[in-house]
Amino acid sequence: MSYQSWRLNELFKRLHTHWWLSAVAVFAALQLSIYFPLRQTRRMLPDAAVFLLGGDLLAAGYAPYLRLWDVKPPMIYNTTALFALIAPGDPWTQFYLGSALTTIAAVVIVLLAAASHIG
Repeated sequence: MSYQSWRLNELFKRLHTHWWLSAVAVFAALQLSIYFPLRQTRRMLPDAAVFLLGGDLLAAGYAPYLRLWDVKPPMIYNTTALFALIAPGDPWTQFYLGSALTTIAAVVIVLLAAASHIG
């Protein structure tokens, strides 16, 4: 057994023994990821605003490239259309949902890459 796999086994044993610490850390990270954006000055970049507008229009039944024109493929607006259905008329909630989804996707990709490297 290599030193690296031994260290990982020790880490997993500690996480399994003290699972509640992991739960508290995840909960605190989620709280901070919500707290800090809300405390900062609200600022949305134009690119994000175009995506949100496209999602709103798609959720309202408009067809891409007839009422909305952008150089990106229409599939990119389906996620923001889902956000528009979840929070209709509230662009900031849609923006925060998109930011949360991007963060979750980044964490999952890093974890999958790490798992494929370990295994």
